[in-house]
Amino acid sequence: MMSGFSLPSILPRFHPSRLKRRVFKTHYGCLLLTWLCGIALVLAVSPAGAVNYYVKTNGVDGADGLTWATAWQTLPYAAATAPEGSTILASNGTYIAVSPVRLTNGISLLSVAGPTGTAISALDVSGRRCVELAATASNALLAGFTITGGNRTDIYNGWGGGVWMLQGMVSNCVIVSNRVMGAGGGVCMSAGLLVDCVVSSNSALEWNYGYGGGIYMGAGMVDRCRIETNTCRGPFGGGGV
Repeated sequence: MMSGFSLPSILPRFHPSRLKRRVFKTHYGCLLLTWLCGIALVLAVSPAGAVNYYVKTNGVDGADGLTWATAWQTLPYAAATAPEGSTILASNGTYIAVSPVRLTNGISLLSVAGPTGTAISALDVSGRRCVELAATASNALLAGFTITGGNRTDIYNGWGGGVWMLQGMVSNCVIVSNRVMGAGGGVCMSAGLLVDCVVSSNSALEWNYGYGGGIYMGAGMVDRCRIETNTCRGPFGGGGV
């Protein structure tokens, strides 16, 4: 397990693709094995002609990304470069979100080690968000990461510290210790699907405009998620959702 992160004791079940309706139930001790089996399943049922790309923390952006030996280094670069329909596999480690990991098309971004071994962290730097799924990303999938350290406290109505979600799906992620002044400390969503995730210890801090410490949800769906110990200071509430 990565050092420096305190993960909730209940982790999500593997759910690599809602579209394929493959659900794997697992206990904490079996999470890694189950996750690896699920990754193999996703690759086995990928459409003919789909290309896999690879990312590792000591890779090189600008390489071809087609093997582990020529893997890219950063997730924002990978998400911006991979074409529609491809799968990006991220090796274990912590990926620093100096800019958000932004999914804009129908790609799948999956960790190899699952959320216990792979993190996207904005390091709690003011003005940073970890992940964005654009309105054009209706077929996008992000799965198997700890998402932490998002901080949109730079403006009074900053929204979506961990995840800003306008479409797509986020699955099997641990969204923990993100904060905003406005709405959606962990997740701010207006469409899409959040499934089999843990949303924990996030906060919305502004006393008048703070909504949804864990999740602010204008539309979309939240399914089989554990939402716990989130806080909201605003008078209209919604510590969890």
